[in-house]
Amino acid sequence: MCGICGLVNLDGAPAAPAMVAAMSDRLVHRGPDGSGAHVAGEAALGHRRLAIVDIDGGAQPMVAGDVALVANAEIFNHLALRRELEGRGHRFTTRCDTEAILHGYREWGPSVVERLEGMFAFAVWDASRRRLLLARDRFGQKPLYYARDGERLLFASEAKSILAARAEPPAVEPEAMSRYLLLDYLPSPWSIYRGVSRLPAAHVLVAEAGALRIEPYWRLPPVDRAADVDRACRDVREAFADAVRKRLMSDQPVGIFLSGGNDSALVLREAARAAPQAPPDCFTIAFDDDEGGFDESEQASLQATAAGSRHHVQRFGARDLVDALDGVVGHLDEPFADSAVLPTYVLSRFAAQHVKVVLGGDGADELFAGYDSFVADRLDAATEPFDAVKRRVCGALAAIWPASDLHFGTDFRLRQAARALAEDAAVRPLAWTMTHTPGEIRRLFRGAPAGDLFAAVRAIDGDDRVDRALRILAATYLEGDILPKLDRAGMAHGLEVRSPFLDHRLAEIVAALPASFKLHRLQSKWLLRRAFADHTWVAKHGFWVPVARWINGELAAWFDDLLLDPASYRDGLIERREVEALLRRHRGGGVNLRKPLWNLAMLFAWKRRWL
Repeated sequence: MCGICGLVNLDGAPAAPAMVAAMSDRLVHRGPDGSGAHVAGEAALGHRRLAIVDIDGGAQPMVAGDVALVANAEIFNHLALRRELEGRGHRFTTRCDTEAILHGYREWGPSVVERLEGMFAFAVWDASRRRLLLARDRFGQKPLYYARDGERLLFASEAKSILAARAEPPAVEPEAMSRYLLLDYLPSPWSIYRGVSRLPAAHVLVAEAGALRIEPYWRLPPVDRAADVDRACRDVREAFADAVRKRLMSDQPVGIFLSGGNDSALVLREAARAAPQAPPDCFTIAFDDDEGGFDESEQASLQATAAGSRHHVQRFGARDLVDALDGVVGHLDEPFADSAVLPTYVLSRFAAQHVKVVLGGDGADELFAGYDSFVADRLDAATEPFDAVKRRVCGALAAIWPASDLHFGTDFRLRQAARALAEDAAVRPLAWTMTHTPGEIRRLFRGAPAGDLFAAVRAIDGDDRVDRALRILAATYLEGDILPKLDRAGMAHGLEVRSPFLDHRLAEIVAALPASFKLHRLQSKWLLRRAFADHTWVAKHGFWVPVARWINGELAAWFDDLLLDPASYRDGLIERREVEALLRRHRGGGVNLRKPLWNLAMLFAWKRRWL
């Protein structure tokens, strides 16, 4: 894994080496093992390297003939591609997996992306055709931003690298701000910075003859209603074992992020079977403050012992959170309010002291319907004839809830449910977890656009409600929250995180199965449980941080510094009275408002650091 950046002057003017050097300097953390640049005519490519495969020979940019490449990639089928390309006359000069992209492009052009298995974001400059190709992997495991400034096209692994090449100060994109306030993260193609965009997952961008075109190269397959359960279980077991085995490819030590839950335990189980003589070391977070009973480190220890793995445990508490906040905000050059990024950041820092690569269990919930919201949606669907009544009642509850002391014990979940059910059924897959309602955003954010914030969600289709919800979450929550969290937390410490559940061949198998194989009655992950029936399944907890209590305790000063500072409101974007009212209501003990308060605090922390 690495950091990439570059620019192309579409009018043919010579590229400035100093500009790509400035962009590359912003990505040092992503590639501490080396750097390089290729400047030729109107194009300049920059690279920062984290050496994982062919440590001595895999330096970038790579050049062959008129074609130059920089890549942030792990290509797990590179040996098969190498054999095929060598059979067609191509000569490889390294053992590095990235070189397969270079020669693959020379053989197949932009369609090489369809042959790649792995996670990647790369740029190819084809000087003979004056063509720039940008490509991103199928789920968006690796980030890629771009911006067109007049006749100049910029690209980079992180937005901060593009900002280093722009003369004007960064400005907020209102459409993106509204989506952040809605979701806690930014879905593609949005970036918080005006004029900067994300290349969506499974897309390529081609710049040629002064024009840009962006198009998809892959989609999840449609559902096959004739699928057989026993065959599906066999296919899932085989594809998952193959996905884990491929992701052990490395010339550096490989470890496992072991949460104590089921998904990472399955990854460890298959990794230990693939490498029985030396099972990967495991790394786990333990919480000093476990008021909610979410610490799974003891369960993780049992799993590691059963697999014969060495187990490393890092304790995590409020002090660690405070100490990590500045570093996290510095690496998140956009606002991001999933509080699980904090333990992920600390765990990545800990694991990076021992290994350079870790495998994790992320992606299983989005493939196999693992979230509570799927069960809630099934119950919601059972009362669909009364949807209009539900929306009116829940809309009234959602309207009075923030302004009152009303709550029913499990106030946070009930409040979220009321707010979600007040929205129409087409957007509930995201509404279950939204932070501010569209109405609240219009009150909070003076620049809020009048359009439908759920428009992109409404355009996503599916075989039924569960299948559609899975496809929505893959395109939004997985790409916009889960994967950026892993990438930024890991790469902040030069650590590569791989997700076997996001092997695209495994994903194609699972996506084609009927929703009843995934959510069976009210049993989530039913097919995964059946496929691995010999696994000891444990209750799901998640990566929990006690933000609600810390707002009044350990982090009270931090929240006050951000939310009560007049400078936070100087740009006139956010209504101060609304924010202060939320803080008072939370601290008054009436309702759990940790989600909107954390969202706003991280927004102000980002503004203070980057604007």
